[in-house]
Amino acid sequence: MHGMEWNGMPTPKLHVEGRYLKDPHGNIVNLHGVAVTPNPWFNGGAFGIWNLLAPDNLIHYAEPENWTFAYESNEEACAVPCYNWFQDYATVDYPRADFKYQETSDNGDGTYSNPLIYGDFPDPDIIRVGDVYYMVSTTMHIFPGATILKSNDLVNWEYCCNPLQKIASTDCYNLNDCDRYSHGQWASSLKYNNGKYYLLFTTLDEGCFLLTTDDPEGTWEMKELDNSYYDPGLFFDDDGKIYVVYGINTLKISELDSDFNIMAGTTKEVYSYTVKEGLEGSHLYKIGDYYYIYATYGGWPAYQTVLRSINIYGTYEEKLVLDDNNIHQGALVETQTGQWWTILFQDNGALGRMPNLQPVQWEDNWPVIGNEGVAVTTYSKPDVGMVHTEKYLPTNDNFRNYELGMQWGWNHNPDNSKWSLTKNPDYLRLETVSVVENLKEAQNTLTQRILGYHSNTGYLYGTIKMNIENMQDGDVAGIAVFQDPYAYIGIKVIDGNKTCVQMNDGVLTTGPVIDNAEIYLRVKVNTETDIASFSYSLDNETYIDLGTELDMQFDLSVFTGNKFCIFNFATIQTGGYVDVDWFSTEQTFDEDTFYDDSFTGYTEESLTLSDLVIDADNVELLTGSVSILTVTAFYEGGHSKDVTLGAKYSNPNSDVIQIVNGNIIALADGEATITITYQGDLGDPISKTCTVSSSTFPLTKELFNPSIYATGSFNEATKILKTGQYGFGGWEYNAGIDITGYQYLVVELANANSCGTSFRLFDSNNYWGGSAQYDFGSAKQVVVTLSKMYNSNTGELLDPTHIYIVGFWSVGYCDIVINRIYLTNNSNFDTSSAKDNVYYNENEIVDVYTIMGVKVRSDVKRKNATDGLSRGIYIVGGEKVYESGF
Repeated sequence: MHGMEWNGMPTPKLHVEGRYLKDPHGNIVNLHGVAVTPNPWFNGGAFGIWNLLAPDNLIHYAEPENWTFAYESNEEACAVPCYNWFQDYATVDYPRADFKYQETSDNGDGTYSNPLIYGDFPDPDIIRVGDVYYMVSTTMHIFPGATILKSNDLVNWEYCCNPLQKIASTDCYNLNDCDRYSHGQWASSLKYNNGKYYLLFTTLDEGCFLLTTDDPEGTWEMKELDNSYYDPGLFFDDDGKIYVVYGINTLKISELDSDFNIMAGTTKEVYSYTVKEGLEGSHLYKIGDYYYIYATYGGWPAYQTVLRSINIYGTYEEKLVLDDNNIHQGALVETQTGQWWTILFQDNGALGRMPNLQPVQWEDNWPVIGNEGVAVTTYSKPDVGMVHTEKYLPTNDNFRNYELGMQWGWNHNPDNSKWSLTKNPDYLRLETVSVVENLKEAQNTLTQRILGYHSNTGYLYGTIKMNIENMQDGDVAGIAVFQDPYAYIGIKVIDGNKTCVQMNDGVLTTGPVIDNAEIYLRVKVNTETDIASFSYSLDNETYIDLGTELDMQFDLSVFTGNKFCIFNFATIQTGGYVDVDWFSTEQTFDEDTFYDDSFTGYTEESLTLSDLVIDADNVELLTGSVSILTVTAFYEGGHSKDVTLGAKYSNPNSDVIQIVNGNIIALADGEATITITYQGDLGDPISKTCTVSSSTFPLTKELFNPSIYATGSFNEATKILKTGQYGFGGWEYNAGIDITGYQYLVVELANANSCGTSFRLFDSNNYWGGSAQYDFGSAKQVVVTLSKMYNSNTGELLDPTHIYIVGFWSVGYCDIVINRIYLTNNSNFDTSSAKDNVYYNENEIVDVYTIMGVKVRSDVKRKNATDGLSRGIYIVGGEKVYESGF
């Protein structure tokens, strides 16, 4: 036994895991019995071996110089049944070669080379938690997004999570007659504090959002904040206070409350640009005695700069720290050993904006980037206290799991009911979602960053194997390179014929009709010229070029690097589908050649539905508003997924509430109980209910916004509104409200005020678009005749079928006590004891009728409505007026 064993040594119980056999301690064992990872059973972590297929009493251990192989040297050591099992096992699960085309910046000799990752991971922010580094990047309109990578050494990175499932279920995010290209999630701030991870980001359209979790690889919770912060840098100070730096050109710092909203009176402009316009991308740190704002001057050329101050609100002084080849915008991080590093990004043409790792030294409390201010290309790896092995970001996919790999993201929101990895296991099924004109409008387009290689192969490949048997007339499916312009190669069903086509910047090239059930489609990218070519094959050996070459661009209309895309869209009718067998970035690929190290497989529990959760059981909405509904399915295997679009909805009051594409739309005042049902791949369907109520003018904290313009406050208990200076508070109806069913809108205050208060209505979703205005003066009541509302800016009649903003304007900082506001058709709407306390807009345009209903004047100002008429009672703008005749 070679003197290495001891009495009672346990026999290794081996099991299959992926391509390897492993013992209970996790040691990987090759088929001849060599433990290729350190064996903890041997002192000093030495490598050991055992013979795998031997009976228990014949297993032995040895040093490498004494390796023997039981089934090669001793017939008794390998029982026939065991050997036969191995023969069967090896026909399917034998070890296979690793992928050849894999991206790494680790040179294997203790150095690394930039770019840190040869792909589109812009606007990085980075933190270290213990021995793990986390880096977030911008994904914009790709979901799930806000990709976070993790690393143990700042050089070798793995996917950690895509925490942002969606921003909103609006038409634009669903590619319903509009889009969010170049919008969505932008430069984010990633922080860790007291056991919790925080991810703060702002969109150009929807506002600011905060994602939080206790486990970055688990579930993240998202909430929308009241305030918006452009390019935010979140900061937790030593004294427990929370701040954010934000802005462009002029940077601001605000203190935040526990809900991450701005505390009144804490916002201060701390610095304005000096070098050029475009000062943005700020992150805030406290290092030693100084507060540092690490910011960028974006655009072209771009620079990295730093501001510092002893006080968080300044005064700040500035120093430009990097002006080299447009490397800019990123974050600082300290290693476990006290080294400082920065990860920025560099504009690298068509493939996007790539992370760039630079060393940082400190001189006179200023950071010095690179080698004395010059960016390094190849440099010694960071000292993190130990050496870590190379990691590779996955690209290839055999689609054998129940969920997509983290390298994938959908172009805009997916319809999860129209794709599947389980309807035809071992394939990605893509069903057509809606009838569209082109790829840019197509929902459920699956994208992946195009990764380059430091080995400078010259060409990059993206290939799919696709079954096309179930396509319908007008369907188009294939693989694309997507940016602006984009191009693809695919199959289009033309008059029943499955025809190979290539589309390049709007120009279609028609190839042969394909009779095969399966086809191979390929994109080849020249990394030196940013030129992409397209080809197809019937046997995966001979590829035939089709169409013209794409001159790949990085256009700001899309604002992400070019991506590989797998797609299937309808141009005539929905109902068709394709099954994609695999995607590969190898030059030559089939499933029998390479080992797929991303394969995890799935069990019955992974597909069996265990619960259905709605984000709110009771929902109160503003009539005319839209709210996002999220329905989450939980499975016995422990994972969850958003099934909002795949669920079925039963709604008895569709005239009050409607559910459309994951949105709750409040059409009228009232209530509806919605039953939501979802059927998983396995198990029984589960149903849950939620109650939705809507009202037009609710005086609740959740639905009344005191800060539509300028920061104000509203107390629900006392109904006191305080606007900011020249501020406006009220209600915003993002779907618009139709008030044509009523004649009057009555607004009552509980007290007269000296705030210069006016009541205003807008028929556009733009506060600066002008409004109908009704001044209170010293009165407590305003009455609006809804058919006679005029824009004070343009003089045009407001459209009462689409009112978007309603509320109160004032000079600010005094109490406006709201009694009630309501719509009515009753001409006796006045409930005040003093009729003369009702104030009418003297400049309102009205019609004048006799008491018998005969119109005597049209479209006159209220203040002059009865001038010159005979003595008597008239109806002026729906109100009785006595004219003295003098």
